Amino acid sequence: MSTYFIIGSGSVDPLPYYQKIIRQCDVIVGIDGGANHLFALKQSPDWVMGDNDSIADFTLRWLKTEGIPLFVYPSEKDKSDFELAAEKIISESSKGIVYLAAMLGGRIDHTLLNIDIGRKLLQSGFQPIFISEHTWIRFIQGGEFVKGFGIKGNILSLISLSDFIWIKQTINLKYSLSNEKIEKLSSEGLSNVLLSDRFGLEVLEGEALLVYHSEVQKVSPLLFQ
Repeated sequence: MSTYFIIGSGSVDPLPYYQKIIRQCDVIVGIDGGANHLFALKQSPDWVMGDNDSIADFTLRWLKTEGIPLFVYPSEKDKSDFELAAEKIISESSKGIVYLAAMLGGRIDHTLLNIDIGRKLLQSGFQPIFISEHTWIRFIQGGEFVKGFGIKGNILSLISLSDFIWIKQTINLKYSLSNEKIEKLSSEGLSNVLLSDRFGLEVLEGEALLVYHSEVQKVSPLLFQ
């Protein structure tokens, strides 16, 4: 099982934040202008994919000098650079964890589409995790028990993507849920609060987004276990 780090061309947190996460990963990928961020980190990617509309000239020279594979597509195409990269990952591996940086914030249409493409990875056996300095988002499905190491007082929200999500139990959350169903378009799972640095959530059925937010402290790279 491979662990991927994919960075897009969107706005990023202070780049050093990603270094600990990158060190955990087997494959590093730049999505178009995301290669600029990797250049700034002095981190060579395993490959880069995009239409080159946001890759700086100095980054292109660096990629060519380093002999890094660059998959170039026309700017006018039916799929986003991220979707093409996701399809490549699906074709070369059967499962794994995919950390996704610089994919949140900025244009809301891009953010929503990126989350949807994350679902494509999920349905192909991967666990995509959108990461930023203060917010992490992962998917949770029926049959999963997610444990984490967060910070007491931080926020955990559950947003149903299926018609409903059936929660078996929560651990160390202020608003305890036990054998409860949260319907799609319901705000019942919004803004729960960690009562301890350790938390847990078990789901029996359905699919949802698990959103962890830390207002002040940085999210730990060991958040989801």
